[in-house]
Amino acid sequence: MSDRDMRIAVVGCGRVGTALAVSLCKAGYKVSVLWSRDSKKAARIALGCGAESVATLREAALGADMVFLTVIDSVIGAVAAKMAKELEGSDIEGRCFYHMSGALPSSVLMPLKRLGGSVASLHPLQTFPDVDMAIRTLPGSLFCAEGDEDAVERAKGAVDAMGGRFNRIESSMKGLYHASAVMASPLLMALVATAAEGMHACGLDLEAAREGLSKLSAATVEAFVKLGPEMGLTGPFVRGDAVTVRSNLAAMAEHCPGMVPIYLMLAKKDLELAEKAGTNKSRLDEIRKTMEVYEDVLFDR
Repeated sequence: MSDRDMRIAVVGCGRVGTALAVSLCKAGYKVSVLWSRDSKKAARIALGCGAESVATLREAALGADMVFLTVIDSVIGAVAAKMAKELEGSDIEGRCFYHMSGALPSSVLMPLKRLGGSVASLHPLQTFPDVDMAIRTLPGSLFCAEGDEDAVERAKGAVDAMGGRFNRIESSMKGLYHASAVMASPLLMALVATAAEGMHACGLDLEAAREGLSKLSAATVEAFVKLGPEMGLTGPFVRGDAVTVRSNLAAMAEHCPGMVPIYLMLAKKDLELAEKAGTNKSRLDEIRKTMEVYEDVLFDR
């Protein structure tokens, strides 16, 4: 049986589950069954994919060769256990079961593995704030997988078919993997939201601040991809411009003091990058001394 002859079941029809069902369908896979607590939602999505909406987890598992649990992280283990209970006495050898959490290892699916299934985690390194964006961005994403060999290999075929990139990671590294993803997305959101607050304090309306910062941030990410962090770095740190850094810190301390610790923490990384990029070390040391004045006040040293 070729990869694209595999029948797909999606358990959970939220943003990720919907995007996965649509994307695999477009990639030529047979999405055969969908299950959701909201049966009407599952039925609507099933209609678009030519799939069947089923009422039980057992039906979902037995109606497919690859079963994706796209429920929220906090209930993956419970759903896997409930599915395994419904499957007791059934032959599930040869079936592959996946969850799509970035933080949890494949071992959370152990109840299904004990019954003879192969298990893996398959996580798309992407953000899905709404269904339309999820459908648009999921297919070309980087997916990272860990788990049983046969399940991982089948997952690679599905990712390749969707036009994504595929990497394996060690199960023991899932925590660090997810923490890194959090830094690049939700914490990045916090950073640009803080920058927008600073712009707003300068008199810009929030819409203008968001639009301007979005273009700046997008260009920064493009430079990171094309040039790498050292060569793509711009601003006062790579210039070795202590005067500007001093001015930045004074302005933030006066008008937006909550920005100061964030600026200081991230500036340390920029100083590392600037040094790798070849910026004069004595200039960088001058910036460090400027920062120390504020760190001493901030941390009562």
